[in-house]
Amino acid sequence: MRAQAFAAELDRLGPDADGRYERDERHRDDGAGQRETKPERLPLFPPLPPAAPYPLDALGPILGEAASAIARKVQAPAAIAAQSVLAAASLAVQAHADVRMPYG
Repeated sequence: MRAQAFAAELDRLGPDADGRYERDERHRDDGAGQRETKPERLPLFPPLPPAAPYPLDALGPILGEAASAIARKVQAPAAIAAQSVLAAASLAVQAHADVRMPYG
């Protein structure tokens, strides 16, 4: 049933001059040879500005260099390598300190 509906829709659309099926209905022929043009669709959100580079130097000389080396070796973004280094460092030191929060 769905295949028949799909085939009927393809037949209704018909191929364009290049032999491809036109799925964009911004330009529709009204049958009299005139084309109706619909306005361009606007994006829902404005484009985001480019992200600032991850501050590897804020990790200090040891962790920053480790994150930088990992990013180069595995060809990953510096932010992913730095977050992985932070996760490993926090896992390694969590048994050595107990943090007491002011509220309990």
